[in-house]
Amino acid sequence: MANPEEAQKIVEALKRKDILPWQQKRLIAMRMAAEGKWQMQQIADAVRVSRATIGTWLQTMRKAGVEGLLKKEDGQGAPGRLDSELQEKLKKGLEEGKWRRARDIQRWIEKEKGIAMGLGGIYYWLGKLGGV
Repeated sequence: MANPEEAQKIVEALKRKDILPWQQKRLIAMRMAAEGKWQMQQIADAVRVSRATIGTWLQTMRKAGVEGLLKKEDGQGAPGRLDSELQEKLKKGLEEGKWRRARDIQRWIEKEKGIAMGLGGIYYWLGKLGGV
C-alpha cells in the first residue's frame, strides 16, 4: 500500500486530539503499510496484532479510507453496559482528573446511571478510554 496521499491522510489523523488508543494503533499500522518498507508480519509484530488483523485493516482502508478505519463495526457479543454518552462523560472526566481511583469511577457510574459494575469492568473501560 505504498501510497503517499493515503499516508498523508493517516499522518493528519494521528495528530487529532480525539483519537482513541485503539484507533491510534490502527493508524500507526496503516502508516507503516503506506510507507511500503515493512512486510505485514513486521507491522503486526510492531503493533501487537495478528497478521490477519493487518490484512483486515488494509481491506478496510481500501474500501472506506481513514474514516472507515477509525470506526468499529458492532460485534456479535453482548452490548456494552456504558452507552456512548456515558463513555464520553467518563473520557472527559479522566482527561480532567476527576477521579483518583477506579472505585471512585465505579461509584460515579452507579450514581449517574444506576449501573452496578465490578472493578474488572471499570478497569476494562479505563483501558478502552485511555485511562490509567
